[in-house]
Amino acid sequence: MTLFLLALLSSPVRAQDASAPLAIPSGAPVPTAAPASADEQPLAIPPDQVPPSLAVPGPRRHPGLSPDKLAALRQYQAERLQIHGETELHGGGTTVWAGGWWGPRWGPVTTVAIAQEPIFATRSWGFYQGPQRLDVPDALQLAGDPRAPELQARIDHKRAAARGWRTVAGAGGVALVTSIFGNATASNLAEHQTWGTVGLAGGAVAVVGLIAGSSPAAEAATLARYPAHTLSPAEARAVVDAYNDHLRDRLGLSPQDVWSIEQAPPPPQGF
Repeated sequence: MTLFLLALLSSPVRAQDASAPLAIPSGAPVPTAAPASADEQPLAIPPDQVPPSLAVPGPRRHPGLSPDKLAALRQYQAERLQIHGETELHGGGTTVWAGGWWGPRWGPVTTVAIAQEPIFATRSWGFYQGPQRLDVPDALQLAGDPRAPELQARIDHKRAAARGWRTVAGAGGVALVTSIFGNATASNLAEHQTWGTVGLAGGAVAVVGLIAGSSPAAEAATLARYPAHTLSPAEARAVVDAYNDHLRDRLGLSPQDVWSIEQAPPPPQGF
């Protein structure tokens, strides 16, 4: 009977102890887990057999560049051809007209008129090798393009025509200056008229020579500087790619070696 009462009184305590944390009296030893036996060793996996999902990522390793390859990359960066867009500003000059007369009441009167030319921008593109801008015939000749001799011949023809007209303008200028000295030393009316006719003809020839020579000179400068007058953007890109591929093969570089260089942004213009 005594054992039955003790069992009834101890059962709620056991249920409560099962759900509550274990209370250890002060000063009692704390139980610890038993150490693993000598036979229980941690699992060791060889490094070459670690699954990819369990591998810990380490620092990325980049293959080192040899001095020869570094020099080849630098040479490719300096010698490759590029196409850069350009923005040119025009205008902005000032034209001044000045005139004067004698007023009946106020004395000498001077008037000045000033006209400010507007500034406008034009967009174009050109060939570059490093920071240096190349003329179109020079870029085509550097790339071995067969159109280079023909374009250079056209430019030379335009420049020769401009020089011829400038020579005519110079002859007219000489006649005009000579007529001024002739008028200064003329002794009669007939000589004055003769030298006046010479000066008038010389001035007309000088003006015609300057106007006529400006057109071929401008055409030659345009053909030499702006590729868009002789090549389409696709043709210019083909010229650049062909030259750069030949340069890459000559330096012994792979497409992967030069791709990062070709993807770099162009340098700022200002040269």
